[in-house]
Amino acid sequence: MRKTQSSSPDGSLNLLAALGDEYLTGRPGFGLELLLRSAASVKYILAEPHLKKNIRVIHLPYTFRGNRLNIADNDSAIRRRSIRLVVDTIRRAFALVNVRKYVTHPLALETWDGKPRGTYEAAVDSFKEMMERVQGYLHGPVVLENNRVYFEPGRNGRRRNRIYGDNPEEWRRLAKDVGHPMFGLCLDTSHAVTTTQLLAKKQRDKCLREFWEGDGEILHVHWSGNFPYDKRGRNDSHEAIGKEGTQPLWFHRGIAKLKASKTIEVLRPERADASIEYLLAQKLIHQVQ
Repeated sequence: MRKTQSSSPDGSLNLLAALGDEYLTGRPGFGLELLLRSAASVKYILAEPHLKKNIRVIHLPYTFRGNRLNIADNDSAIRRRSIRLVVDTIRRAFALVNVRKYVTHPLALETWDGKPRGTYEAAVDSFKEMMERVQGYLHGPVVLENNRVYFEPGRNGRRRNRIYGDNPEEWRRLAKDVGHPMFGLCLDTSHAVTTTQLLAKKQRDKCLREFWEGDGEILHVHWSGNFPYDKRGRNDSHEAIGKEGTQPLWFHRGIAKLKASKTIEVLRPERADASIEYLLAQKLIHQVQ
């Protein structure tokens, strides 16, 4: 059986566990990425041999009972609960010995109601505390995912709210200020496109480049297609990589060269298949026996 592997120096290419066992057992060359809603989820993974063996990346919780976590919240109870949930999940997940990355959202300065909810200083301090409390429980780095931009529905919808870390400058600054050797960046390519929608069309390619250019801080990628040049890109589309109208080939070539693990983050099997075929055709990944 031929196995598909990443051509990146990291050598790790993953699919979402949410695609289901029936699909994934036909793709044995891939690792898996799985979203954990809580620490209690780990016991179910340990009871499933396929998951236990193949999960390489954990996406840490970012909500609690339907509400966004916020480690920078002015409300100390929300702040402490947010920190505790993430820390407990990482500690419990120590039993998953094949995990190599732990993805987290910025979890900071959320303003869903349009009002400031915390301070930047609190966000940095909370991430530093989290990293200290999980010392000895990590099999690899925690990676900070760039947030998406949310727009009001409708033809002329504006940005609906302000969430920290949805542009390259804030995203990189937060990771730099945390300053921990086991704390890096996760680039979500669909989220990056939602950020380009705030700009004039002639500025959007520059913004896309700013997301993947850097000094090696990007350690993991959520790789999918989205539409930078029309309003479809306001949605977090997670389309097939290479679909007409989505990010151009030069963008994906830049992603492929990153020394980072990568997850093809699409939830529909046909989109996953189309993404794999495109990446193979463009020689951005390769097949080996």
